[in-house]
Amino acid sequence: MERLLKIHQEFSNQGILISFNGSLSNSIIEEIGDAIKGYLVEEKKGKGVVTDIFSAYIEKTHNIRKYIREHEIDEK
Repeated sequence: MERLLKIHQEFSNQGILISFNGSLSNSIIEEIGDAIKGYLVEEKKGKGVVTDIFSAYIEKTHNIRKYIREHEIDEK
């Protein structure tokens, strides 16, 4: 537990809000996207900011999945 708290503190120090390790399925992409949108709305970010960040998130996840396919990497 102490190690997990240390990792959490390090992420917080670096401004990392979300970290994920595992298979990047469509449902996981959707859940993380919903969490990002919810966080931004809660932080009272403008609609344009929410849209820009969410769009960047979707583009990055698509790039990851494309890279996996092109390099024949096991998605798991």
